[in-house]
Amino acid sequence: MVQIYPQTSGEAVQKIIALYSEGGSQYARSGCALGLKACAAQLNNQQVPVALDFLLGQGLADVVDDVRGQMVAAGELGS
Repeated sequence: MVQIYPQTSGEAVQKIIALYSEGGSQYARSGCALGLKACAAQLNNQQVPVALDFLLGQGLADVVDDVRGQMVAAGELGS
């Protein structure tokens, strides 16, 4: 959706971070990583630090290896 409406990427990232912070299941956190990856290419200069702060502070510290791997992929533009 953010590819069609790039102006929604900031709001999408905020919602993804909020969902992740609720501490849902491994699958919910995995979905957050995939959602973040989908938004990555659309982020502007103000949104990139927000996403990076989340990744460094929470996403890359997830207790599940698969989720951490998906968070790493979310932080890699062009992948």
